[in-house]
Amino acid sequence: MKSLLSAVFFIIVLSGFSQDYNSFLYSNKNFEAADSGSLKFRINTTSFFKNNEYFNYITEGYTNIGYFVQPSLVYTAFPNLQFEAGGHFLSFSGLNKFHQTLPVFRAHYTNHKGFHFVMGTIYGTLNHKLIEPIYRFENYIEKNTENGIQLIFDKKFFNLDIWVDWEQFIFQNDINQEHISGGYSGSINLLKLKDIEFSIPFQSTIYHEGGQVDLANKSDLLLVNTASGLTIEKKNNNGFIKSISLSGFYLTYGDFSDEQYKRYKNGNAVFSNVFIKTLALNFFAGYWSGHKYISTKGEPLFNAVSQMYTTYFEPDKDLLLLKFIYERNLYKGVLLGVRLETYYGLIYNKTDFSYGVHLVFDRDFFIGKEKR
Repeated sequence: MKSLLSAVFFIIVLSGFSQDYNSFLYSNKNFEAADSGSLKFRINTTSFFKNNEYFNYITEGYTNIGYFVQPSLVYTAFPNLQFEAGGHFLSFSGLNKFHQTLPVFRAHYTNHKGFHFVMGTIYGTLNHKLIEPIYRFENYIEKNTENGIQLIFDKKFFNLDIWVDWEQFIFQNDINQEHISGGYSGSINLLKLKDIEFSIPFQSTIYHEGGQVDLANKSDLLLVNTASGLTIEKKNNNGFIKSISLSGFYLTYGDFSDEQYKRYKNGNAVFSNVFIKTLALNFFAGYWSGHKYISTKGEPLFNAVSQMYTTYFEPDKDLLLLKFIYERNLYKGVLLGVRLETYYGLIYNKTDFSYGVHLVFDRDFFIGKEKR
């Protein structure tokens, strides 16, 4: 019995799954071939409130409150090709103007068999299904629009999202460097035994600052984060508990820049957790053990370097996580999400927490269809 328990614990530590407690915020990337020739008006809005009560020396707490709205026209030109054009407008409460006003344009080709090719405004942020140490939730609020190229494969035995987000474009003799991020996120479905599924997730993000035509007197920057593991998920569609997932990722950090970016050149971590999905409430508990780990886009609480003090570091970090997530479809295209998240540092005995509410409205309104 003791050896069996040890084996189970070993599987939990080395397994992994994509954190789908953000699934109610994913975009719907599918469209029907029968919509060919149709024109629709799409309105996508998110009203948000997220308060980070942080008391550590790595990152400061702050509150995000406001909304963003993305109105657009969606034209399905052909059965496999759709165009979307509009804008993204982000407003924080207390400001008398929009914080972000950005154009949105998407060209989207699909074969309706799980393959998607997107240029322009891609399906970004939380749609990449990256885990929190690699990609923090606040990116959904503060940088919701990503522009570049994206390939998506959604097949029976595997799924894969590959993307490039061109964050800052430069011209000849520009005084700034170009900023590019990208990566891949996917999983291979290994085996399904009745209501238990096994799969291998794999993720990586790359961040680059550089260029060949700029006049910036700065060295090139290249940072890479990776994560991989084994998923074990038990589903129960007929009970109060919908699913239980045991998980944990092995993560790496590498700095391949011309000059070292931060104090540490490379690092690693193990992220183990359990996710329970019920009819009423979702529960997430996790354990993080990191060594010299850094991520530029991940939640800073997992990082070994401070954003507040240039001389403060935590090379070894152990965290316990507890999250409570409530989500509900109020009406068609109207979703409500409430969450409470806590992070307890075992080494420094500090508790950080956050709580928030998100109301999403995402609907299409039919305008007309051309006769062919």
